[in-house]
Amino acid sequence: MNRKWLLIPLIVFAVLLGGCGFKDIDKRFFAVSIGVDKGEKKRYRVSVELAIPSGDPKQPGDSIVFTEEADSIAAAIGIIKANADKELDFGHMNVIIIGKDLAKENLFTTVDWFSRRRDIQEIAWVSISASKAKDILEYHPKGEYIPSNNLLLLFGNEGTETPYVISEYLFSFWRDLAEPGIDPVLPIIKYIKGENTLEVQTSGVIRNKHLALVLNKDETMLLNLFIKQKVKSELNVTSKKYNFTIASSKAKVKYKMNTSGSAPIIDIFVSLKGNLEEKHREHQNVNLHVYEKITNQHYKKKFEKLLTKLQKEKVDPVGFGMRYEATHLGDEKVKISEWKRLYPQAKFNVHVTTKIDGTGIIK
Repeated sequence: MNRKWLLIPLIVFAVLLGGCGFKDIDKRFFAVSIGVDKGEKKRYRVSVELAIPSGDPKQPGDSIVFTEEADSIAAAIGIIKANADKELDFGHMNVIIIGKDLAKENLFTTVDWFSRRRDIQEIAWVSISASKAKDILEYHPKGEYIPSNNLLLLFGNEGTETPYVISEYLFSFWRDLAEPGIDPVLPIIKYIKGENTLEVQTSGVIRNKHLALVLNKDETMLLNLFIKQKVKSELNVTSKKYNFTIASSKAKVKYKMNTSGSAPIIDIFVSLKGNLEEKHREHQNVNLHVYEKITNQHYKKKFEKLLTKLQKEKVDPVGFGMRYEATHLGDEKVKISEWKRLYPQAKFNVHVTTKIDGTGIIK
């Protein structure tokens, strides 16, 4: 008798589950990546890459890209749903690509849809396409068994580790867009049609919710070292007599702000550690202390040049403004206005300390 009563909740649960809109896995398309471009006739041109499951686990997975234009992302997704014969599932979508032309406009309204959807993960990667986002979605390298897995491995550092990729989560990007004391940075993906490959070596700084500045690969590497504390990188050093490369194994950047004077003074302390990986001139003597001194001077100039460029363009990807607001009392709007006045006058003092452990296996 007791067992019969236990079956009642199970029967009720099964009835409710059948009527709550749950779809079987064979009646769903899994969206793995989405690209948003500026539309030709409408405001947005939305492209969604849908994974097609394969019955054979040894065969690479296939995918299809649906594209529609509409005045809102939600409307474009609705049209794509009408064209697909299965329900769209965004629970596995990990890559968001925004076209460069659209990135120059208000990104807050573009990202708004992604941040409000319950079925889109907040840990999805956000990036910018150098041309059309759809071109990136349609690219599939040889050996890719899961659609969009190459981008996922690249941004997540689970595959290759490179200092030229500044990865950014959706939740972090959305937060920095709303925070007045810091400007977010997104990686820029470039599709090289002639070579049929992707290149991610540059980055874009977002100011006032739109793409304001594009950094080259050397500037991206330095900024990545600054804000993400990237460790594995190759430090190329060139001077009149020396030309060599250091494989960095440890990197650390700290800074202190002094705003007591008329102009802020920002002292930046950079610590580098690694091994001499390659020297490009045969007659160079391997004196590690000399190499360390030259590296200090070389990267002191490079960091100062980068910070001066960011200051001139009135962008703050490091977050100096956020530090100023956190360490000063008063109304938030007043502090923001005051920092905007002080930032162009700030002086940067960069101190670089390099420690070279050895010269590799060569004795």
